Amino acid sequence: FLEKYFWDTDIKGLDKEKHAHFIIERILDRGDMDAIQWLSRNFKKSEMRKVLRITKDMTYFSANFWCLILRVSKKTYFAPAHAVSYK
Repeated sequence: FLEKYFWDTDIKGLDKEKHAHFIIERILDRGDMDAIQWLSRNFKKSEMRKVLRITKDMTYFSANFWCLILRVSKKTYFAPAHAVSYK
């Protein structure tokens, strides 16, 4: 059921350990409740927090939401390297 989130990747080639950052980032950014539940069963919150702190590819809205849920400082995510302007 996760194929729809990895349309640009050969899902058979994804390895949970080797590609953890990519998988976590994509599911946090685009996943539905089933995908998020799968993510929670397969990865620790600490792994999710780590990805959130270093990712540069999540949407502003997803990142803001997950910063609140995972208790990651928005200052960490919304640092200049991540800055987005909606003027």
